[in-house]
Amino acid sequence: GARRRWVFVYYAAILDGTGFAELEAALETELDRSFIDPELQRSPVGEPPEGEIAEVYAELCRRAGLPT
Repeated sequence: GARRRWVFVYYAAILDGTGFAELEAALETELDRSFIDPELQRSPVGEPPEGEIAEVYAELCRRAGLPT
């Protein structure tokens, strides 16, 4: 089968516009950035989860290029 490429982009990087370049490169197309509305964000940025999910969250952040 065909190999799939996974792209992990942090939600805040979409809101601030810095995450689009990697997505556009992976999809080989230009994305419409006008639909992003930062006012719709309901989760506080920068507060990592606790407990069992913390390890999964740390791995996803690492894959998105964020410091862990």
